[in-house]
Parts: sequence; structure tokens; C-alpha cells
Amino acid sequence: MNPEIARERLAVFLRRHRRFFHRRWLRGFYGDAVPHMWSLFDLAFGAHERKELGRASELYSSALRVLPHPWAYNNRGIARAEQKDLAGALADYDRAIELKPDYATAYNNRGLARAEQKDLAGALADYDRAIELFPDGPEKATAYNNRGAARAEQKDLAGALADYDRAIELDPQDATAYNNRADVYLELKDWESARSDYERRVALSSEDALNACLGLGIIAWRHEKTEEARRWFESALSVWDVSWKRQRHSPAGLWESKAIALLCLGRTEDALQALEQSLRLMQPHEVIEFSRYDLLAAASHPPEGLPAVRRYLEQAAERRDGTVPGAQG
Repeated sequence: MNPEIARERLAVFLRRHRRFFHRRWLRGFYGDAVPHMWSLFDLAFGAHERKELGRASELYSSALRVLPHPWAYNNRGIARAEQKDLAGALADYDRAIELKPDYATAYNNRGLARAEQKDLAGALADYDRAIELFPDGPEKATAYNNRGAARAEQKDLAGALADYDRAIELDPQDATAYNNRADVYLELKDWESARSDYERRVALSSEDALNACLGLGIIAWRHEKTEEARRWFESALSVWDVSWKRQRHSPAGLWESKAIALLCLGRTEDALQALEQSLRLMQPHEVIEFSRYDLLAAASHPPEGLPAVRRYLEQAAERRDGTVPGAQG
């Protein structure tokens, strides 16, 4: 039998039989509730890994009707967050924490959802708790990295750097922490530190190092190393498709990064088209950032098409909320 058909038949069977036991008082009479729940959970997890998010959410819900479990609430929260149902995700993380108050992963995930809603104070509180609960290792490193990102967004750059330092100390192979620390160094115009971290990010995972290639290109451009800059911007374009598939950054951010590479390679019209895609995909909580354009504008020889791109973005920002975030004269 085809494995897909077998999985579907099993899922239908399990969902059908859990209906008799969805009332809490009946669960005590059902001796197979635990394996029943785990069977549905495993099916949900498989669908989740295949990026069948709606299907995964449905199967996690079926598992929870058989027997509430913090892992199922947490995973359904992740699936909902990936579908941009942040309210549903937060409700699931709340319930997971209610069932298991020391569930570090749920605190970390709730922090991510709160950060996406721009509730940075709430996100920081959750990351603090996750850091307290995780043992030393990669998971704690991830919580430090996430807290660093929230602090960077609050412009607490010293706090962000301290968190990224700790994340790297706990997990020296964490490519994301190197990337994020480099972004802070770039904002501080600490060119050598930024270059070192971006290069480390590329060394750890070159096939999706879009942001690091852009950062290295901008640093080279600022130092009038035109050919080196061009190579990095071409590298950024070459890894864009893989970066898009892995979605380490928001869709809008990925298109905007592509636009910067195209702009610096002299392809202004293509850059404007990429920015149009970025703006179309931008979520309500996202804002148009000008910091990288400001770095390019301050170079001895800015990209030729930068004024046109800048005008386009300023007009888009005004249409969105009547302001121009981060714009400088």
C-alpha cells in the first residue's frame, strides 16, 4: 500500500475513535488514551515536517481531544505561528505552560510570538524564563540569541552583544548568532568585528548566508573595494533561492535583501521590482528599515541607483503609516 494512503487511513481511524473519548470524564475509562494520543501526535509531527501546516494543526487538535499534553499544545502553537495565527499560537503556548510550568521550549516559542507582535517586554520576560530553565547547550544558546534579537530591536545594543556572546560561547556552531552579532557590529560601524562574524557565518553555512554576503558586500563598498563588494553581492544573489526555501528571514526581508544586492550591482530596475515584491509581502508589524541604505549612502561613491530606490521606499513608508522610519538626511 502507498505510505501516504496508509497514513491517511490511520489518521481517519484514530480521529474517528477519539470522538468517543473527547469528554474529560470518559478518559479515565479509556485505557488506550495515551498510545492513541501519541499516534495522532506522531502523524501530526510528520505532517508538520512536510510543511503540511493545516493538516498538522488538525492532527495536533485531534491528539489534544484524546488527551491534553503540553508537547501537542506547543507544537500546534508552532504550526499556528508558521501560518501567522499568532493569537492562536499564544493561546497554545499559554496552555502548554499551564500544563507544564517548567517547559522551557514553550517559553522560548511564546517569546518568539510575542516579539513578532512587537510585545518586546513580554518576549524578554519569556526569554529570561527560558534561559533559567534550559540546561547549558544549544537550546539555551537559542534562547540567548532570541533575547539578543529583542534587545537589538529595542536598541539595547550592548545587551544584545552580551547575549550573542553568550549564545556563541554555549554553541560555537550557531551560525545565526554570528550573523546577528555581525548585524549589531555593522550598525555600530565596527567594520572589522562585523567582517569577522559575517565570514564565520559564511564558513558555517555558506549555502544560505544571504545576509552575511550582503553585509560583507556593504563593508567592502564602504572601504572602496568595488570588485570584492561585487563578488559578495553576486554571492548573495546566488544563495537567494536556498535562503527563500529555508525562510530564516521574513519573505519581505528576503526580497529586500535581493533588492540591495541588485542595486549595488547596477540593476536598479530589477531592484525596484524586488522591492515591490517585498512591500507586497510585508506584514503589518514589519517596518521599512533604512539603515543599510544609509550605510551605502555614506560611502565615497554610493550606488548610482540609490536615490531612486530611496525615494521609492520613502513614498512606500509614507503610504503605510505616514512616517519614514529611520530616514536620515
